[in-house]
This record gives sequence, structure tokens and C-alpha cells, in this order.
Amino acid sequence: MELPKQYTVIYNKNGKNCYSFTNSEDTAFKWSIKLNGVIYIDTRYKAKLRLYWYLWRKKDLKTN
Repeated sequence: MELPKQYTVIYNKNGKNCYSFTNSEDTAFKWSIKLNGVIYIDTRYKAKLRLYWYLWRKKDLKTN
């Protein structure tokens, strides 16, 4: 299981859409400028983060 990311940068490389994910707003902004891409912000990030930590704790309790 991987920690959810809040920002997605979508850019075109060799005719294909490529995706980069990060939690840093500054990094996403730099990537969008460098790669001539578009930034998308995940509006459900907080809910996904709560779910991630819930599942992580649940898994951690089962192993103990």
C-alpha cells in the first residue's frame, strides 16, 4: 500500500500522456513548468489519507 498523493502533473511525452505524482505543491508547479503540463489537485485527498491510515493501523494490529 502506498501513501496517496495530492498533486498530479499530466504532460505529453512522445505522443503519450505521462503522469507524475507528488505531495509538494512547489514540486508540482516546477514539473508543470518544466514539462509543459497541467496540475490536477485531488479533492478527495484527505479522505484517501484517512482511509490509508485506517487500513495501515488495522494491518498493524493484526500483525501484533
